[in-house]
Amino acid sequence: MKLPRYGHTSQYLNGLLYAIGGFTHKDLPNEMPVTQSSCERYSVLDNSWSIVGNMNEPRAFATSIQLDNQYIYVFGGMHDFTVV
Repeated sequence: MKLPRYGHTSQYLNGLLYAIGGFTHKDLPNEMPVTQSSCERYSVLDNSWSIVGNMNEPRAFATSIQLDNQYIYVFGGMHDFTVV
């Protein structure tokens, strides 16, 4: 990944793996969370990650679905300490 993350959601769509949102901080005591809006795509053929876009609202611990082999929808989760 270009940006190490945890608490992200993932989807496999049309031969590509997507990692969406998540946290990028080290999760140390008294450290404020850093919630990501970015989406990265992994290509097995190229063995490479690329950043493909951002969500309107940063989210971690969200859920996602893919629809019609064309769309990925992300909903729920947290932005920093706030549930969205």
